[in-house]
Amino acid sequence: MRFLICEWTAYMQTDLEDCLHAMGIETVEYGYRINNFEQDDYFYRSFKKILENESVDAVMMMNYMAPLVKLCAEFQIPYISWVYDCPFGVQHPEETLGFPTNHVFFFDRAEASNFISKGYENVYHLPLAVNTERIDQLFCDEGKNEQFASDISFVGIMYGNQAMPLLNRMPEYERGYLDGLFKVQSELYGSYILHECLDSVVNDSWKDPFSDMKEIMDTDRKRFLHWIEHSMAKEITRQERIKILRVLSKRYKTSLYTPFGEEMLPDVINKGVVSAYDEAPYVYHNSKINLNITLKDLTSGIPLRVMEILGSGGFLLSNWQPEIAENFIDGEEVVLYDSVSDAISKAIYYLEHEDERVRIAAAGRRAVERFSFENQVETIIKTVFPQFDVKMGA
Repeated sequence: MRFLICEWTAYMQTDLEDCLHAMGIETVEYGYRINNFEQDDYFYRSFKKILENESVDAVMMMNYMAPLVKLCAEFQIPYISWVYDCPFGVQHPEETLGFPTNHVFFFDRAEASNFISKGYENVYHLPLAVNTERIDQLFCDEGKNEQFASDISFVGIMYGNQAMPLLNRMPEYERGYLDGLFKVQSELYGSYILHECLDSVVNDSWKDPFSDMKEIMDTDRKRFLHWIEHSMAKEITRQERIKILRVLSKRYKTSLYTPFGEEMLPDVINKGVVSAYDEAPYVYHNSKINLNITLKDLTSGIPLRVMEILGSGGFLLSNWQPEIAENFIDGEEVVLYDSVSDAISKAIYYLEHEDERVRIAAAGRRAVERFSFENQVETIIKTVFPQFDVKMGA
């Protein structure tokens, strides 16, 4: 088999290509620094020429480009995407999801189920993967091991405080409703209510306070509702991250790896951005506790951060998340919390009980091996090409 791979600085891209080669699948790589997935005419013209000139069995990529779906449908070539973003950041997905040549694998079960319930038969749920063999070859650089050592670490975006200034534009009644909803969702673990509750109250008149914001005024009700929901989810997540990091950093060496600073965390050591491919594993491996504080509107799936922490042999302390709880044993392979105070008390406990912490980290490393690229990509290939005999190392 021969796949055309669209390369664009995506997470997991290199590991995916290596896995395909190990399966005996030849790849043709097309690399281009695309700036706008929806409107980059040169990119799509050049990609079309490749489809015209190359004989390939499928186009495959991480995440999703709707215009490429249309091109593949035109050429009757399967388009395979493995989506690691949630929520699905594609405008008007209904325009392309139903194409018969389209095959989309969502890591978040709730997102996949949403589209499946709408009748899309080519949408699937598939957790992400981790390349433990590649990661195991790291950690020989003692300088980096020391550089990235910490008691507590968090790798991720802190988000800007966008929701509150925008929501403050709302009329008094609606603002009070949203404030109450915000507080309830902040304390609620294992259940997500923002989408349903907003849908029952948001109407087009709510756009009136945003008359000076063209990007809001030009959208429809569905996108407008999504914008409010996602803004609230990010702010709830931001506040949870701040609360946990602020308390722990007063007592322990706490490192934050993020592109922007956070003035509300004066005791946290902000170390900036790390390379996901060859630096983040050092963080996870050399931190006594690695935090996963999931974006609130990612309601079900196992974030890539979780896979990589466990794959690096790191100890994971995470918010309770359905698919994490289903796939890993709480207290034996991972440790899950159900409130900010629970997260803080468990972090303190496991920092003071090293033997338990080391044992759990080792068990988590063994447990995550079943989410290898070989296993997950084999599932993709067998789903799209059931007649193909997948043989590693062919």
